[in-house]
Order: sequence, then structure tokens, then C-alpha cells
Amino acid sequence: MTAYEQVKESTFKIITGSFKDFKKDDQAKFRLKMGLIFAVIPFISIFVGFILNWILLKSTIIYITAYRKDIDYIIDSLIYDYLQIGLMEALPWMIISIAFLLVAGIVLAQLMLRPFDEIAQYCLDFLGAEEKVTNFDGEFKSELRLLSSFSDWFFTTTSTLRMSGKLTQIEVPSKYKRIHKPVFETMFFVHKSIYVAITCILTGMIILIINYALFDAVISVVNEIFTNGKFAKDYFSNMALIQDDIVGITIIINIVSYGFFMAYLYNKVATPAFGIFATMRSFISGRYTSRVHLIGYKYVRHQTRAINKYLDYMEKEYSVKDD
Repeated sequence: MTAYEQVKESTFKIITGSFKDFKKDDQAKFRLKMGLIFAVIPFISIFVGFILNWILLKSTIIYITAYRKDIDYIIDSLIYDYLQIGLMEALPWMIISIAFLLVAGIVLAQLMLRPFDEIAQYCLDFLGAEEKVTNFDGEFKSELRLLSSFSDWFFTTTSTLRMSGKLTQIEVPSKYKRIHKPVFETMFFVHKSIYVAITCILTGMIILIINYALFDAVISVVNEIFTNGKFAKDYFSNMALIQDDIVGITIIINIVSYGFFMAYLYNKVATPAFGIFATMRSFISGRYTSRVHLIGYKYVRHQTRAINKYLDYMEKEYSVKDD
């Protein structure tokens, strides 16, 4: 199986597993939750665009009916026509965007959790090996740098301690001693932000299409009541300028919303990463009863259990008991 086929199969399993296992698997639930939020965000902008176009239509009709009292009775019908035409134009794009963004959000959530999976997999591989010589391979060095670099040092150090036959208190490198809260991982955030930015551009295009579809609905409805062709042309030109402003507003809302989402998602990763780092640092410093206990982060429970099992093994097999 080629690398591409492996990635394809793995991604497919992640996506299908998020739907099948979300009731019993906290990580699947997390991925699905993030995917749903990711998919819903553009609809904030779409909803705003829909309302603004409705206001544009309403104000236009009010303006026209001020001069043509004879068409007052069809205002409700015109509004209904706008809703019907606008929704029919926008619905296919909305369905496509929901499906695409849901999958993209699930994949993004999994990418954010990948560093934890790497550490947990090492711990499980080590515990499952007959000969405890498994080497840690930090494949995610470009991800969470603090966690990855410290994990690399931690597992290398514990491997050395196993060869010596016992755990001894180790002096933690000074660069790790001064860290007492989650650090901002710039490269990790930037890499994932690029993913979100690409998605944001694509959703911006969809929002643009939907907004102009709604505007076309406004034009179609207004055409029903305009009789003066030249006046209608000039009026529509002015409406188009307003529509450009509406598009700008909706796209800005979309960008800002995704920015808040990215910060929210990053915090969901940075805090447990610090918790794991702090526990490892405490353990290697001589507090061998230290274990990872993260309250409110069930989606990394599987990973923290694997890490704790590794720490249990190290304490049981290599700590020197007082007589």
C-alpha cells in the first residue's frame, strides 16, 4: 500500500469513525463537535447576508410603494417570492458547503490531536514490546514544539535510566524549568491557520455566490414592480453598490468568526499539552507518583491513560523503594 493510500484510508477511518463512535468515544465526539462548529460558522455570514438583502428588498419596496399606492396589496407576495427564490438559489450551495466543511473540520480536529496520538502510541508500543528497547521517534517535531522536544528528551532520558537499572532524580534543562503555563506555539498555530485560511477562502467564495444569488432574487422581485426601464437600470446600479458592501460585511464576519474558532481550538490543545509536559517534568525530577490528570479534556483521555501506564511501569520497575 502506497503512502497516499495509507493516508486516504486513515482519513476515511477518522471521518467515518467520528460519526459511528461519537457516543462511546470521546475523541470521536470531539472531532465531530469541532467539525459541526467548523461547518456552521459560514452560516453566520450567510444568515447576516440573507437579512441584509431582505432589508434591502424591504426598503426598496417601501420606497417604490410610496409612489405607487396601487401595489400595496402585493408586498407580502413579493417578500414571499424573495424568500422562495433566494432559498432555492442558495440551498444547493449550502448543502455542499455543510458536507465539505464538516469533513474539513473533522480532519482539522484530528490534526490538532496528532501530537498526543504520537506520544500515546509510543507508550503503548513500548509497553506491548517484549524487549523494552523501543526508541521514541518524534515525527511531529514541527507540531507542538514544547511537548515534542521535551517528550524526546524525556523518553531518551528514561531509556537511559532503564539501562542503568533504576530511576534517579534528573536535573531538568533550564529552558524547561521556567515554564509554568501553556506557551503559544507559533508554528503550530500558523500551520493550522493556513489550513483554516484556505478553507476560509473557499467558504468566502461560497458566501459570495450565495449573496449574489440572494441579490438576484431581490432583482427578480423588484423587476416585478418597476415599469420605468431607465429608472430601474439606475436604481439597480445603486443597489449593486450596496450589495458589494453586504458582501464585504459577510466575508469579514466569516474571517473573524474563523479566527475566534481557531483560537478556541488551539486552546483546546495547548492546555492539555502543558498538562502532559508538566507531569513528565515532575516525574523525571523525582516525583514518581506524578500522573496526568486533566479535568474537562476527555478527548485526550485515551492518550493520557497510555502515558500514565508508561509512568506506572517506570515507577514499578525502576524506582528505588525506601526500606
